[in-house]
Amino acid sequence: PAVFVALSALAGNGIAVNQDLVTTALDLSLDGDSNDTADGADGIRLAAGVSLTSAGSLTLESTTGGMTAAGDLNVYADSGIAILNSLAAGGTLTMDADADDAGGGTLAVAAGATLDTGANTLLIAADDLDSQGALRAGEIRLYDSDGTGIGLGSAAVAGGMTVSGSELQNMTTPGLWLYTQGSIFADSITAADSANAGQVALDAGVSIIFDTAPSVFGALSAAADDGISVNDDITTLLGDLALNGDADGAPGADDSIVFAAGVQVSA
Repeated sequence: PAVFVALSALAGNGIAVNQDLVTTALDLSLDGDSNDTADGADGIRLAAGVSLTSAGSLTLESTTGGMTAAGDLNVYADSGIAILNSLAAGGTLTMDADADDAGGGTLAVAAGATLDTGANTLLIAADDLDSQGALRAGEIRLYDSDGTGIGLGSAAVAGGMTVSGSELQNMTTPGLWLYTQGSIFADSITAADSANAGQVALDAGVSIIFDTAPSVFGALSAAADDGISVNDDITTLLGDLALNGDADGAPGADDSIVFAAGVQVSA
């Protein structure tokens, strides 16, 4: 690998990355079209299997040429990843925006940008997600890096990962999997929000709470180690609905599934 304390690489007519890049103390940024003009081989081209690792933040941009990875691509940063233009990968794309698991590492995808792995997997680990762009993959797996919890739809978790309804709408995949060592709160997920997500799997090390307004999915699997609370209606429109309040099979604080009065669960 090529190792730097910090690295900012700007080119008016493209960047080719054929080996791993590492920064040991500060940020790493690549801009393959620094003049923002379509005037040559603009873009960032990454060889298969390349890893980009930053001890600070990591930014990738190329305004007119786009960004492509020939195969698998691994992107790691301790203090957040910013994707400012579209990136297409020919293999598994791994994005860890909080590689030190210390919290505070957000994956940001700018409006108009797309992360696209085709039929391959998109793996995201982050303290939070700020996706104004689109995510497209054969499978999308979201990990809450510091275990503080996930809020889905209109639910918010202090210090945790929030996946809003609009962010969910921008995810196109047959399978979406969300995991945290903490709890997952889901609220007010509309049919439009989940229309592109196919099978949604929620996996919590503590509990899952379906909160104060109905939620609609194509298909849903929810598994929690320490209980599930269903406080409003849950509906699946296309496939199965499965709830498991004791996923680890071990005695815990509360391994039950509790339904509020009048709740409807339908598949």
